[in-house]
Amino acid sequence: MITMPSQIYKPIDHLVWFGDSWPAGVPGPLDRAFPVLVGNNLEITSLNYSRPGSSIPELVHQFYQWKTTDYDPNKKYILIVCLTDNNRFYWKNDNWFTVAPWIVFESLHDPVTTENVRNFYKHSYNKEAVNFYNTCCIGHLKNLSNEWSIPLYFVRNFENMPNDCKKNSLLDTGLLQFLLDDNDVIWSDDIKHGVREGHIGKGLFEKCLHPTAAGHKKIADILTDKLRLIIEGE
Repeated sequence: MITMPSQIYKPIDHLVWFGDSWPAGVPGPLDRAFPVLVGNNLEITSLNYSRPGSSIPELVHQFYQWKTTDYDPNKKYILIVCLTDNNRFYWKNDNWFTVAPWIVFESLHDPVTTENVRNFYKHSYNKEAVNFYNTCCIGHLKNLSNEWSIPLYFVRNFENMPNDCKKNSLLDTGLLQFLLDDNDVIWSDDIKHGVREGHIGKGLFEKCLHPTAAGHKKIADILTDKLRLIIEGE
């Protein structure tokens, strides 16, 4: 978790971010991540609880971590939830693993773990059930924000925003599509390959499909504008 001290832009004391590797700034230094840049732009302290590989249910755990460690009832907050891929799921086998269909083929090199993940998706994973669980987790976050009267906004990393989050969405598209908009392309497997080969989104993506420093700055600039309007309306 990063805390970037700054002059406080009233009436909001802290921006609190929950998410996965994109808002965590992977693969570069954490201080280049767009949540940190937004905080610096607005001169508001930014608390970043994002962790690489997080699923949507994990964002609820991040919320409770913030609530139990850094929450101060005398301060005013804005919460920003960066929704990750809908297919991610947590599976426990001595340790917690983030598993998703593509990890089997691209990221896991241990044959035992790879086979376990294959079996999980073959025999246990149910997309409809995971979608329902994710929807419940998003609803829980919204209920918590209402219960404690803390403004909550959503950003989507990959796909476009779910219907039940659009009312509180900072952007109309996912961040990945936002970075691709200058290239006039729609995300697909071919586009994914082009990004990795450096032909598409040049200068905005690392080959590991994460934003470069320039990509983080572009995201931070648009989110700064959106949040400034919200803060000035408080």
